[in-house]
Amino acid sequence: MRYAMQGETYLSSTGTCSNRLQHVSSSNSEGLTHSGGTSSSMNNFSQQRQLSIGSVTTESSEMSNFVVEGMTPEQLLVICATAIKQNDSSVVEKAVSALKKVSSIQGEPSERATAYFLKALLLRRSSMPDVSNFTSSSETTNSDEVQWTERRYSLTELTRLVDLTPYFRFGYTASNGALLEAFEGVEQIHILDFSTTHGMQWPTFIEALSDREHGPPSSFRLTLLSSSVPFPPRLQTTYEEVGQRLSKYARLRNIPFDFDVLSQPLANLSSSDLRLREEEVLGVNLSLRIHHLSEESTDESSPRESQQYGAPQSLCPGDKFLYLIRCLNPTVVTLYEEDCDTSSSCFVKRVEQSYAYEWMPFDFLATIWPSENSERQEHEKNVGKKIENIVACEGLNRLNRLESKKQWLRRMNKLRFRIQPVREDVKSQLQDVVDHHNTGWGMKNDEETNTQSLLWKGNPLTFSSSWVPAP
Repeated sequence: MRYAMQGETYLSSTGTCSNRLQHVSSSNSEGLTHSGGTSSSMNNFSQQRQLSIGSVTTESSEMSNFVVEGMTPEQLLVICATAIKQNDSSVVEKAVSALKKVSSIQGEPSERATAYFLKALLLRRSSMPDVSNFTSSSETTNSDEVQWTERRYSLTELTRLVDLTPYFRFGYTASNGALLEAFEGVEQIHILDFSTTHGMQWPTFIEALSDREHGPPSSFRLTLLSSSVPFPPRLQTTYEEVGQRLSKYARLRNIPFDFDVLSQPLANLSSSDLRLREEEVLGVNLSLRIHHLSEESTDESSPRESQQYGAPQSLCPGDKFLYLIRCLNPTVVTLYEEDCDTSSSCFVKRVEQSYAYEWMPFDFLATIWPSENSERQEHEKNVGKKIENIVACEGLNRLNRLESKKQWLRRMNKLRFRIQPVREDVKSQLQDVVDHHNTGWGMKNDEETNTQSLLWKGNPLTFSSSWVPAP
């Protein structure tokens, strides 16, 4: 199967692909799961959060009299966030007290998720007066000072991370399938890779190129962006070493290979930085990266809704980047993104939207490792930092501005990209990726939009798509 090929060993310092970690410690994790490897507490939580948040009043005059009994953690978080927004200390204190009783970073998945959202709200609250009334100074820092982990992954550790869940490999497989179709019969290939996993996708692609029916291409040039954003996974190895390993593997597969690194920040790129060559056919890979360029909106809608598409100077940074990509006239653009809307300028809405999404990592991590496992806790802390950034930070400090699939499709269409259908063999490979992991993972093929979604317990986590510039 295309998604698990031996080429990735050239990005692993051990020289061997890691075992699938979701099967590790299965005997220890049985107590966390029930049929199909799905967390029972999260099953209940998933049902609970179907309750309408609209039933919770956010009027200042009535919130102070809210009754805690019977409220879900999500409802309590929304009340707490609204009270913080309204600077209502008494309601904040009451909500925090209630939330502490249903949250624990050592507890069930729902309790862990709630604990990290509570921490994010406390960071947000830190700018309000009388913080000491309900939280110790050790629980809060200035929201502008939310720090991402300094932990850096070796290539071996990065390989294990990719193997942990279908989250990354689903995107690799969809992107590689679209790129291979676009480059069928092409002799000179150039790919611009704007992603977050440091070249882990490309050994499999190189192997597939070498196995083409009519032979490998005469050249393959890969350009990666080195300027990083400070969130995991961060790479310990230099990009020069990554390029050397990819070059070695490409030589073994009889493919002439060139590796370039872009050092400019993504928002400052121009076509002259990309060193394009007329004889090469261009493809662009966008994976879990572009949402960090989005500007915050001036109201509670997506920033894209208030933009006028036309002259480049009228576009927000993310759209300016996509406008640049469109002007390059690539043969294909692959897009893989999380399916969640945290783009609103209203942080209360971001709390509600992100809680409806970020519970999933806590849930599926519980099916892999037992409660006190240090790797599980490390991954949960990374999710927690993401939550803090979404909830507690504003302006340039807020790096996670996710958008829903619907918003992405609207955005790409307005920028005059046209979505492409997906071949049946690629859909089959995507299903193989999902089937290789624990029950609970699923895939949805949307024929109407030509997108494929990765699901956890029926809930959309990510989606993949491929595009071409429209005439």
